[in-house]
Amino acid sequence: MEELPYLRLLLRNAPVTAFEDLVRAAEGQGLSATDVEHRREAMLLALQIREVLAERRRREQELSALNETASDLTATRDIDAVLRAIVRRGRQLLDSDTCYHLALRLRRLADALRAD
Repeated sequence: MEELPYLRLLLRNAPVTAFEDLVRAAEGQGLSATDVEHRREAMLLALQIREVLAERRRREQELSALNETASDLTATRDIDAVLRAIVRRGRQLLDSDTCYHLALRLRRLADALRAD
């Protein structure tokens, strides 16, 4: 079965080049154009599946962070603690510290809420 090597690569979360190497190897073996095209199609399908799985993992992380933030929001009345939780979750979702501007805006919002 020509699809099995691609499934094994999916399971290992192999880099794209490993998938491409399989197609190149098929071309080098002197297989018919139809067989090579079938392998290329299997590669493309495997890479599409990989992208779908990655998107689902990202979505799961986002929903988890949203759920945790909602729990934090309902658990406390301390505005600073809530804002820190939002920024922390934002950092987790973005996987970086690019939430600086969000933190500043939230701080201004907290100051405005305190003034009311």
